[in-house]
Amino acid sequence: MLILLRSKLFNIQDSGFGGEAVYMLLRSLAMQAVNDYRTRQRDRFLDLNIDAAFRIPTYFLRLQGQINASLMTRPPNYQKRVRDEIAAVTSKAPAPPMNRGDPNWEDFYRSYTGICFDYCGPTILSTFPGFRMR
Repeated sequence: MLILLRSKLFNIQDSGFGGEAVYMLLRSLAMQAVNDYRTRQRDRFLDLNIDAAFRIPTYFLRLQGQINASLMTRPPNYQKRVRDEIAAVTSKAPAPPMNRGDPNWEDFYRSYTGICFDYCGPTILSTFPGFRMR
């Protein structure tokens, strides 16, 4: 079976085309579809809950606590990747106080909360007061 998958059926210019190329193409399309779906779900979740987040004065502090708790059981390289992304986002945090009407604060919310959504999942976020999954 592996021989059939890796076989070259014909050439297109200088590249061989066969089972492996078809497999790689289909795999790439499937991965892109999953990624696109996840991105749409994250954006929908962020849109749905932005007002609730800005009603919690300590939202970003609590968010960091949720992320830290979620990461405790993850492998060290995973923890480092998340913490590096958080450090990059928090280094560009807008000046307090939080302001829902400030586009910089909205970007910060989307970036920081998006990291939590991607690495910890939406269930962690749905525990915040006023947050909804749908």
